[in-house]
Amino acid sequence: MAQKRLAAVTVAATIAMGSISISGCATRDRGMDSNREAPETGEMIADAAVVRPMTLWASAIGAVGWVVTLPFTLPSGSAGEVGKAWVTDPLGYTFCRPVGEMEDNADSACFAGDDGEIDDNVKR
Repeated sequence: MAQKRLAAVTVAATIAMGSISISGCATRDRGMDSNREAPETGEMIADAAVVRPMTLWASAIGAVGWVVTLPFTLPSGSAGEVGKAWVTDPLGYTFCRPVGEMEDNADSACFAGDDGEIDDNVKR
């Protein structure tokens, strides 16, 4: 019974996270080369069925880890860096790249402002 409940919560959380609109993802320039071939159907299916759910879970686990480490990262001023690496980067990889495109676009500005800096609201 507990396994069914956990499965239902997992599916509901995945659907809820997937339905969140992330501004900027749809409108940003993806910088794709005109010479680059479109991903194959198998790559798109693997991305949608395996890679994206895994990176979504990585973001959730990273968020929990980030909260747990806040007592250590806030005094050192590294909370924003840890949050970016553990939460924002996996979320960007999950939601801000075309389906089937497995390469990580490190200069992605999906969650960044116009200046490319993440607004973490942490005073240093």
